[in-house]
Amino acid sequence: LDPNYNRTLRLTARQRTCTTCYRRFVVDENTEGCCRYHPGRYIHDDNRCICMGSIRQERPKIDSEMAQHLRKRMLQTNGKLTSSLTIIVRRGLYCNFVYTCCGSGDARAVGCVAGKHTWRHSK
Repeated sequence: LDPNYNRTLRLTARQRTCTTCYRRFVVDENTEGCCRYHPGRYIHDDNRCICMGSIRQERPKIDSEMAQHLRKRMLQTNGKLTSSLTIIVRRGLYCNFVYTCCGSGDARAVGCVAGKHTWRHSK
């Protein structure tokens, strides 16, 4: 039997998923700076995109789709993306995206802001 078994059970019981960065963390170890995130949105980049604005009317839909895709992937990967994200807008047409807060075009970029993890408290 593992000598750390009881400690592991206690830590697992106190784990939560951060509502900001989607990483799992232990509540007692939640310190300032352990949550890295982008406060801005990850949206279509008009300046770098090869679509050259041909999808301008579809932008709100595309930005919303990317936000859902990003959130889903962050939850699946415990907040650690292993590959960049793309959305095929039309056959063979990929769009570039950028964070509005820091200008990073890579969805995997480390968050530009640090703080404490947040979570939903059970009632």
